[in-house]
Amino acid sequence: DSLLSDIGSMRAGEIKAELTAAGIGTSDVFEKEELVRRLAHFRKSRTAAPPVAARVAPTAKAAALTSRIPMRFHSLTPDLSVRSKNSNVFLRPSPGKYPSIHINLPDQKRPLTLLVDTACSGIVVRPAIVQQYRLPTVNIGVTMQAAGGTATGSSAARLTSATL
Repeated sequence: DSLLSDIGSMRAGEIKAELTAAGIGTSDVFEKEELVRRLAHFRKSRTAAPPVAARVAPTAKAAALTSRIPMRFHSLTPDLSVRSKNSNVFLRPSPGKYPSIHINLPDQKRPLTLLVDTACSGIVVRPAIVQQYRLPTVNIGVTMQAAGGTATGSSAARLTSATL
């Protein structure tokens, strides 16, 4: 198979970098042949399915409600962990690229970058960011469920307007 031979001619570090960028772990692989198999499988699966847009035609109503937002993709340092100061939530990013959007807030020169998480029902920002952007807060009890546990707080920031 030409795909396997093409990938096999790559250096192991190049293969690992492409797998990591795709969000595929390599820490459990010790042989180059396994890296080659994983990358070949990824490349085949990526080209096998037609794009979602080609498979699903939006209705006129859905198309009218759809916004196209430019996304940027960032790599997070997988060996950097963050422990919350006031709860038992512990965050450790997975390797790969993460989509983010920039929003512009009124009276702010710098855009605020937000990670796009389709499974999240809210947006979490650090208190320092709330202060830096002078976001208004509301004193209410807040509880959020995360993969690492539950976090509680006594206030929430409120965005009244923003542009993309």
